[in-house]
Amino acid sequence: MRYENGQVKEENMIIEWLVKIALACGRDESFCCSQYHVFIVQGAGTQVKQYRKSQGLTQRQLAAQLGVNVATVRGWELEKNKPPIYVWELVSGLRSIEM
Repeated sequence: MRYENGQVKEENMIIEWLVKIALACGRDESFCCSQYHVFIVQGAGTQVKQYRKSQGLTQRQLAAQLGVNVATVRGWELEKNKPPIYVWELVSGLRSIEM
């Protein structure tokens, strides 16, 4: 209920629960999850790394352009941390790097 009325930000929703709900209903993760959540479930770190390499950027360069620490980018790529929604928007082409 807290998710539905917007009291919890999308990036803070517990994705594993949403996926379990979808699977319990016999549906895929997109049934309960936004495209951002599907991005996380389907390996956000790999997608961030692929995006970075396709742009010819090092982790340090991407970090500088996003205004984050290089350790943050490394953590995303190693899937130790979830990237925020603006990174999904960047990787999916919904946002340009000029943030």
